[in-house]
Amino acid sequence: MSAFWHLLLWACVLWYSSITLLVALRGWKDILTMLRRLRDGEGDDTP
Repeated sequence: MSAFWHLLLWACVLWYSSITLLVALRGWKDILTMLRRLRDGEGDDTP
């Protein structure tokens, strides 16, 4: 495999990994926020 394709492959792997990590961390933060609001009773009970 040429050096160009090798570098392109690793650039894509790093990009995909960073996006996946970013989404996972933001999701985890949202889940913790939702759980904290539920525990503290700050949920909106109005329909």
